[in-house]
Amino acid sequence: MSRYLFRGGASVAALTLAVISPLCAFAQEALPEIEVSVEGGGASSGPARAAAEKPFSKAIPDNIPAVVHTVTAAKIAETVNATTAIEMLRYAPSLDMSAKFPGDRFQSMTGRTIGPFEPQRQLVYKDGMLISALFGTSEHTPKYSMIVPEEVSRIDVMYGPYSALYSGNSIGGVITYTTKMPEQFELHSNLQGILAPYDDQYATHETNPGFTGGVSVGDRIGDLSWRAAYNHLLTHSQPVSYVSSSSPGGAAGTPVVGGYFDVDRQGAPRGVFGTAGLQTTEENVGTVKVAYDFNKDARLSYTIGLMQLGLNIDPQSYLRNATTGLPVYNTSNGRITMNGVNFALSGLNPSNTQFLHLMQGAEFKTQTGGVFDMELIGSSYDLMRDVSVSALKYGVDTSGQTREYSGTGWKVMDMRFIFRPEEPLLGKHEVSFGSHLDEYTLKLHLQSTPTYWSSSYIQQAQRSYGKTANRAVYLQDVWKLAPQWTITLGGRQEWWRAFDGFNENALGAGARQPERNLSAFMPKASLAFQATPDLLLRGSYGNVTRFPGVTELYQRTVSPSGIVINSPDLKPEQADSYELAAEYLFGAHNAHLAFFHEDRWNGIVSQTDITAVPNVTNFSNVGKIRYNGIEGAIGLKDILLDGFDLDANATYTTDEILSNPKNQRYVGKDVLQMPRWKVKWVATYHVTKELTLSAGFRYKSASHGQLDNYDWNTETFGAYGRNIQLDLRGTWKFAPNWTAVAGVNNINNYRNYLFAPYPQRTFFAELKYDFGADPLFRREEQYRP
Repeated sequence: MSRYLFRGGASVAALTLAVISPLCAFAQEALPEIEVSVEGGGASSGPARAAAEKPFSKAIPDNIPAVVHTVTAAKIAETVNATTAIEMLRYAPSLDMSAKFPGDRFQSMTGRTIGPFEPQRQLVYKDGMLISALFGTSEHTPKYSMIVPEEVSRIDVMYGPYSALYSGNSIGGVITYTTKMPEQFELHSNLQGILAPYDDQYATHETNPGFTGGVSVGDRIGDLSWRAAYNHLLTHSQPVSYVSSSSPGGAAGTPVVGGYFDVDRQGAPRGVFGTAGLQTTEENVGTVKVAYDFNKDARLSYTIGLMQLGLNIDPQSYLRNATTGLPVYNTSNGRITMNGVNFALSGLNPSNTQFLHLMQGAEFKTQTGGVFDMELIGSSYDLMRDVSVSALKYGVDTSGQTREYSGTGWKVMDMRFIFRPEEPLLGKHEVSFGSHLDEYTLKLHLQSTPTYWSSSYIQQAQRSYGKTANRAVYLQDVWKLAPQWTITLGGRQEWWRAFDGFNENALGAGARQPERNLSAFMPKASLAFQATPDLLLRGSYGNVTRFPGVTELYQRTVSPSGIVINSPDLKPEQADSYELAAEYLFGAHNAHLAFFHEDRWNGIVSQTDITAVPNVTNFSNVGKIRYNGIEGAIGLKDILLDGFDLDANATYTTDEILSNPKNQRYVGKDVLQMPRWKVKWVATYHVTKELTLSAGFRYKSASHGQLDNYDWNTETFGAYGRNIQLDLRGTWKFAPNWTAVAGVNNINNYRNYLFAPYPQRTFFAELKYDFGADPLFRREEQYRP
């Protein structure tokens, strides 16, 4: 199977190379260049452009008609205690990551109008390769781990679905990582130690040590450049979940001592029996990128990445058998009697996960800024092996269940072209057009195994298969009507297909799901006014259609944690998004203020359908949801005293369910996991050329985890509480090529819950070695205007 998948993935890269090979000879000669003003394009966090950037220095296109926040590796190195790539965006406006600890395999990011567990509504790219697992459920998150921190050059965040270049999954924006390619021999290495002590209100007290180590090496030989990067991570987590029950009563069970009583997120009394998720994660990631420059403006590149992960989850029971004194994890009848109160008990079970993932892609790209440019890219992501094994009744018997995604994956091809006519037609134009193809494949097997420590199985429990494919074409024109006015008009046509859907139960009874074909047109428009050389005003509109993901349609599972029923008849969700933005540059400083509004129809959420008898909880459509908000950000340099910088941002969002045919009780309520406020700031002081100190602050208000909004007790596990954290970091370049770093996150030791408990005070110590590259700490490059 693995060899087949490798060939399948390689075929995409090979096809791309076959398409672009005839273009390489053409690229040997530079395309003619013309001067095209891009004032008002809004391609970055300021209204006016600085000097032209080097070709291939960023993966995000120019002339994005929306707010774009950019942060470079230099800024990250000074201000962020980051272990993984997703953590590098810790202080970005409106974003908040849901990674529960360094190395968490489920890593996703919030946005202006999306919550922490909606990865299907946001696009994440690495050098133009799509690493978003757009299957539809929160367990299929973007593969941030395929980005080795040492290889990152810059990150660009586009807010909102206002560009025709991106699919309907861009409702929550687009995040693009650009990796660095060497101009000479370079060597970068990093060793980081982590200590994350955790003390809860029950009986879990852990030190949770960890470390990461990475190396990146590369060189340029004539027109050929290459870079290889490797990162190893080993971490121990705080509890990622607890086993509890808010439903006392029923039959008596095994008498136990220990355990705890408190109240859940609705204020109901509950018993707490132990932790179900003390995780030990070991991860190895290696990537190689090779590029050939036909001239300074045309490049052919190939990237391959391999990720191996091993994860163990060990339960900790707070219960002891009242007779024997031994720990109790499960009982023969699934019941316990704790301090005279009867409860059902399940879930205190160990598990193990092993996977090997392969990513690869080929790209041909020109960046002349002249009459014609192009980008052709094909990529694939293959879950060559992805198997989890969980015990079912640990402490009672050895039975278990395997959950295997091996064979799941996706393939993507994008063809993008830019035409800049030399002759103006009622003003200058930059016309972008192209096409997109993708295919996502789900293969999920659940099997019963006699021994939970082995993936060998004796009986099938469930099978779910299915595929979705999307084909698209787009056209977008950036039209400079007058020196101060720019209008951007675009449209995207998508054709979506869901097919090969199949579900089978333990008895071998299967059902094939009918094929579905849908299409949608998505218009875009933007008007920008360069009021002064420093002030840009812009209004943008984007209509998007997000088609259901393959797991939302076809995944049906029965596991120790519950039942998920597939929903093959889901409607696509649609949204109208609006943004009014002002972007201002004043000297070395920058600021933006954006008002945003979104109406979303047929939003796909997991909810209880009370129109079905009996009631069913699965993915279904919510009639209409409305979002309104305001986002402000400012970046100041050398304020109060030389060398002191301050970056701050705040976002306020309101949301409401306006209609919901499946459950009228939810009308007028807030949507899931959307905090009203997000506030961040990071202050940096360059004490000397070698020493930099920084402090960061993060605040997020509480939100709801239930559509009925009855979860008022937000400061407990299972709830979505507020977060107030202060971070510190110091960076000292103590010798040529050598840098020492010390930092602490959440120095105030705030208990933060996003259903799961999040880390408390966490300490970092790093040692870095950099040879052959420009110094990281050139402040003028930390934000590119």
